[in-house]
Amino acid sequence: MTSPHPVKVVAVTGGKGGVGKTNVSVNLSLALGRLVAGLC
Repeated sequence: MTSPHPVKVVAVTGGKGGVGKTNVSVNLSLALGRLVAGLC
């Protein structure tokens, strides 16, 4: 099955633990989801 829209990937990286990758990932995904859903 193919998607009508191209897939876009965003990578959040950091060299060591405790640099906030999880918080950035969650906040970014929520913001993008709201943007796509038109809730902003």
